[in-house]
Amino acid sequence: MRKIIVLLIAVLLVALFAQPVAAQGNGPAQLVKAGWLCLPFPSLGGVYCMPPGAFISSETVTARIFDTLDPTASEAAFLGTAMFVRTDLYNGQPCPQQGLASYIPLDFTGDGVTDFYGCWHR
Repeated sequence: MRKIIVLLIAVLLVALFAQPVAAQGNGPAQLVKAGWLCLPFPSLGGVYCMPPGAFISSETVTARIFDTLDPTASEAAFLGTAMFVRTDLYNGQPCPQQGLASYIPLDFTGDGVTDFYGCWHR
């Protein structure tokens, strides 16, 4: 009985002091504070946020996409995710989320060479 009372008190304290996620905002600003890289891509339609160190060592990168071009926005609608696969690992696999025959080639550096292939999940 004592364990049940202690458990109920713990649950009550958590319920009283926990803040809902919505109170902290839903946007790229929170991810930037956590060390994520959030960049606006007007041509792709939104702010794309990648986890810390994602492009340094990852074979694939999953970005969260927000409906804003302001990386400091604390409120922005979440549009979905995009998966980027390094060029050396892409083998022509389909992008079923978009119904495309293949991923879309992307040149992030502007040098005319494909850096990653992208597939959007919205």
